[in-house]
Amino acid sequence: MKRTGIDHPKLRRLGRLLELPHYAAVGLMESLWHFTARHAIRGDVGKWSDEEIADAIDWPTERAEEFVEALIQTRLLDRDDEYRLVIHDWHDHADDSVKKTLKKHGWGFATQKVATVPENSGTVPERSGKVANVPEDSPKFRNVLDSHSQSLSHSQSLEDESSRVDHLDLSSKDSEVEILDCAKRLFTKPVFKNKTPEDREFLLKIAALRVQDRIPEGCVQDGLEAIRRRSGGLPTKPVAYLTTVMAKWLEDNGKETLPRLLAGVELPVGLVKPKVVVAA
Repeated sequence: MKRTGIDHPKLRRLGRLLELPHYAAVGLMESLWHFTARHAIRGDVGKWSDEEIADAIDWPTERAEEFVEALIQTRLLDRDDEYRLVIHDWHDHADDSVKKTLKKHGWGFATQKVATVPENSGTVPERSGKVANVPEDSPKFRNVLDSHSQSLSHSQSLEDESSRVDHLDLSSKDSEVEILDCAKRLFTKPVFKNKTPEDREFLLKIAALRVQDRIPEGCVQDGLEAIRRRSGGLPTKPVAYLTTVMAKWLEDNGKETLPRLLAGVELPVGLVKPKVVVAA
């Protein structure tokens, strides 16, 4: 399991659903991922019945359905029309040995849809996000910066957009705690120290999207890495720069656009008060 996965809010939510201590929830997922690597290497764990999955990780088989439903509710498992059940984002969680085996046999991940490219086109479809180095004086940066400002001011374009998106359910007190924990984990960095209230609200929204797994971890991490590795030093507007890289990552990987995702986030009142500090 990746180090960032151990304290992920989804695992804590799984523990609450199954009334287990956190370490037990971590152990269950680690066992499930090991089982998947050995017996459903593409991530298509749904080839096994719920009872077989439960038995493989020493979960009571008479409670197999409860276990699988909890995994689906926490988005650790996804339902799939073709494979019944797949490990959520297995192409991100799988270790290098799994990826090497799949490559050796010419197999793809069941969880990753790759664009079809005509033969001899000379074009290779992108399979993952890449760290970008975006000049701050580029049109791309200015365009996304404008989008960033509009999203934080709830512009009419995003109000129109919000009528067509799935809004996150952030009503529970647990959601507030999870969002704050996620924001502190991701954005407690010196580069974000002098952020504006609007920047803080934006970072909290990104954290909320991560808690609900609407934005992949790799998208955010690539954005943070791009800031760290940017030629010419740290950007003068780090939050806007992060926005630019994340927007490009989502676009390149065929995901929902960042403005559309942000339109579905209405933070709990307790998180947008001035006293809330995301990163000191």
